[in-house]
Amino acid sequence: MAIVPLRGSRDSDERRDKAVRLFTFLREVTALRNSPVRDLDRYEEVLWLDAIPDAPECFSLWRLPPGTDAEYWIQIRKPNLPPPPRTAELLAGWLNPLDVANSQLDVPPLADRLILPSEDGQPQSTGLPDNPSVTPAYEDYVERLWWPWASLDRKLQPILDVYTKLFTIYRRQQQLGEQYELVLGLGYLTWVIGAEHPTRVRRHLIVAQSDVTFDAERGIVSVGPGSDGARLTLEQDMLDPEHRVSGHALDHITATLDGREALHDGATILAAMRTWVNAASPSGI
Repeated sequence: MAIVPLRGSRDSDERRDKAVRLFTFLREVTALRNSPVRDLDRYEEVLWLDAIPDAPECFSLWRLPPGTDAEYWIQIRKPNLPPPPRTAELLAGWLNPLDVANSQLDVPPLADRLILPSEDGQPQSTGLPDNPSVTPAYEDYVERLWWPWASLDRKLQPILDVYTKLFTIYRRQQQLGEQYELVLGLGYLTWVIGAEHPTRVRRHLIVAQSDVTFDAERGIVSVGPGSDGARLTLEQDMLDPEHRVSGHALDHITATLDGREALHDGATILAAMRTWVNAASPSGI
């Protein structure tokens, strides 16, 4: 009988650490061959969380107390936008339908004159002084019908904007599959590097793998963790190698983020960001 010593967890940790470092090295080599995306403006779609209205149709996990459990991070229900109110027959021709449908206007402008068809083919015009009943009818329409509709439409349009953007992302995700990556960005970095030829960086340092789903029957688009979970990761590919954090600071950040799923608990993100900023630059805040 022989006693064979088992390989301990230290060996496993060392192999895992070597694999991680090799993967990081290969990823950085690949990144050097490609032009890095340094600015959010270069992405196909960007949705800021504070653009999500505080409305019954919208759910955002970041508006709830830390520790709240929810299946999704964001959910937007398609808003029910009522059409603009119909104008009285008396106002036909005096109002432009495009202006009536534009709730951003203070009021839909009333025309000064109206062109009338004639039997001899020569157009004739008539003005407001010749039609004294038009102005009172217009004022009643605006005050009683158009203003209440416009007020409601202005509240619903931002919801529709967010819903439309997420729906567009969902469609692109369905069309491109694994070629399309959707991430939630945290820890927004702004950095102007260099004086003579400055490089501007505007990217999030921490990303979480995300997925968009769509409930066509109920008209609800949702954003949540990817199929393998959020997998919080530090991204530095937008920085040149000499400006990236490495060594013990990088190990500490990686350990801080490892396995974290509570993205709206700011303490973890803040701790990782504080470590990165202090290690990246003596003047960083």
